[in-house]
Amino acid sequence: MRCMITGKLVEPAATHPQITGLSDVGGTTSGGPLIGFNQDAFRSFGLKKSRNAAVSTEAASAYRAALNKLIRENSKRLGLVKIVYWFSQQVVETEDPLSWLIEGDSTREKDAHQRARDLLDAIGTGKTPSLGSNRYYVLSLSGAAGRIMVRDWMEGQFEELVSNIDSWFTDLAMVRPDGQNLMRNPRFSTVLEAMLIRNNQRRQTDALEELPSPFIARMWRVALRNEPFPFDVLAKTLARWRSDLLSEKGVNGYCAAVIKAYLNRKERRKGGKTLTTPYLNENHPEPAYHCGRLMAVLAHLQQSALGDVGAGVVQRYYAAASTTPALVLGRLTRTSQHHLDKLEPGLAYWYETKLASIWGKLKDNVPTTLTLEQQSLFALGYYQQMADLRTKRNSSEQKGEVDGE
Repeated sequence: MRCMITGKLVEPAATHPQITGLSDVGGTTSGGPLIGFNQDAFRSFGLKKSRNAAVSTEAASAYRAALNKLIRENSKRLGLVKIVYWFSQQVVETEDPLSWLIEGDSTREKDAHQRARDLLDAIGTGKTPSLGSNRYYVLSLSGAAGRIMVRDWMEGQFEELVSNIDSWFTDLAMVRPDGQNLMRNPRFSTVLEAMLIRNNQRRQTDALEELPSPFIARMWRVALRNEPFPFDVLAKTLARWRSDLLSEKGVNGYCAAVIKAYLNRKERRKGGKTLTTPYLNENHPEPAYHCGRLMAVLAHLQQSALGDVGAGVVQRYYAAASTTPALVLGRLTRTSQHHLDKLEPGLAYWYETKLASIWGKLKDNVPTTLTLEQQSLFALGYYQQMADLRTKRNSSEQKGEVDGE
């Protein structure tokens, strides 16, 4: 039969050799076949065993040796998925964009995003001519019932890969919760963990195993191919966001980063202009965004007036405000007068001005209900406004503006 690897006429191997190294992603310690036909449903034309995909014994041994070596030396584990990758030409460790994606800013002084931009510039200006013609190859593998499951396969130009990873970090750029500068470029696993509700009993190494392997492989493709985020990313991220917020654990800034990336990529796919930025956008056109800003100011106002009060305005009203803002925000603004009365006149005036400015953006456009995407805009507005308040108010106090000086 014609060998599917070499194209030569051969006597096909009856069975294929075992692939090892996947016991930590669902495989067995003894390994499993990449190609096998142990069920009638896998066979065609009455052919038995591996004659359904004819490969010579020599070629089967060669691909087994190559893949086992790649799994052993060129792979990374993400949950129950093993990412195996290589390049057509050798790439030194300092110029490996996939390692930046996996590691983020965790292992080097220079941030991952800047390294991607510098490498793109070097390729574009001809400083690294060999990388311009280089190609990448990526396999996503899992073990499944004694077999090897290929979750995904990608290949393409090296320069395109670097550009897509640059876009990944650009889309995920987000101000820190304290409002000071941007957060560190996240590891790929950190982005996935932003979609998981915290569990204090869970070992850190087990966290990503809660995400389905096909979902992890899909997100890996999103990063490498600059594709839109799947819709269920939004549902998972908002669930984590609400869990942290309502349990007083403090919001995860990377949840806000994922929301921003989802919205911007969707808008670009439609041919529109990206509207969400790493920092507060007081001119954002969406009312849902300003509703979230309003909630942040009301929460900050209560904390300034009363200090820590246990179940505050966020714990009691955020869920309702983020789904039915018209029923909640007007009433909360009216009752905030009680908090304003407890403040020094200058500080009370500062908060009144802030509330009035946001209501000026909303006017009569407070939505009755919010869709899931609008709820994500609400969350983003809340986060960025809160981060902004933590810098602007402190700056005003230092200059004496809060006291009316």
